[in-house]
Amino acid sequence: DMPVQVTVSTTHGRFRYEHPDRDSSRVALGQVALRARLDKVLSRAWTVAVEPSLAMSRATTVASYDVHDAALRLSAGYVRRGWMLGVFLDSRHRSTRTMGSSSGEKVLAMTPGVWWSRVLIPGLQSRLAVARVLRLPTLNERYWTPGGNPELRSEQGLQAEWMLSYQPNPSLHVRLVSFLSRMQD
Repeated sequence: DMPVQVTVSTTHGRFRYEHPDRDSSRVALGQVALRARLDKVLSRAWTVAVEPSLAMSRATTVASYDVHDAALRLSAGYVRRGWMLGVFLDSRHRSTRTMGSSSGEKVLAMTPGVWWSRVLIPGLQSRLAVARVLRLPTLNERYWTPGGNPELRSEQGLQAEWMLSYQPNPSLHVRLVSFLSRMQD
């Protein structure tokens, strides 16, 4: 029987801001989020993971907005002596609704990616990752009063990252990370 590791976490936050000069700048934000991760070792070389998450948020300015975010990440890794190769597929769904309105925005996207990691010498590791990415506007970017823009839409793009990590002993860990990101509306 192969070992399975399950992790579940929840977060809850509440934020309130009142502009000192203008009452119309009042923003109340509440969020409840649930995240889980299921890891399964298939063999000595293969592992898989499933990571679902759900977040529900409400922003209250002049109007009230409900935002539901759901995400699912499926990943698989192949481990060999000194190197690893992994692939993942992210799926995101966001629905935004203005209180009192039956219409809203819906975004559904699938973004694949791949990463490769190699131990160069003991303590020195190199990692390269390439993925399609989806960036959804934050609640502040859309609904902050004044200055938010409820018409902002999601952006998609390509991202690449290279990391060099050096850990000669448990008390010292140095990382050098470079990345390239190209986004489009």
